[in-house]
Amino acid sequence: MKSASTFLVLFLLLPGAVFAGDIKLEADRQFDQCMRETKKDREQCSFGGCGNIVGACYERQLGTISAATEPLTKRLSSGRCAQAAASAASDIDSLDSRLKSLPPLDNTWNGYEVQVEMALLKHKVMSAVAKECQSNP
Repeated sequence: MKSASTFLVLFLLLPGAVFAGDIKLEADRQFDQCMRETKKDREQCSFGGCGNIVGACYERQLGTISAATEPLTKRLSSGRCAQAAASAASDIDSLDSRLKSLPPLDNTWNGYEVQVEMALLKHKVMSAVAKECQSNP
């Protein structure tokens, strides 16, 4: 019975461990899984909005990163590092917004790739701020 409870604890903690470990791997896994799930639809698509199928996979990837970043940002919203975290998040969000509206990146696959990188950057910065704030009370 003890091994069953250990398995249950590991199963419940695994998603958090993945997010704490390497969010890029998990986000890429989600994108790849989406692409596998939509392969038939993409191959059979014959109308003008076929790219929306791939766009949904990018959105899923972005959602995975965001789901890992939001708790960090929320946790940092109060306390001694709140101002630094808010400033960093705001700067990254502003840069992301400006970059994705540039004509070469606006509504393109490369634009989605830049959004993914910006989301990963935000996660990395929030993680670093959280780590520094924990180690330097």
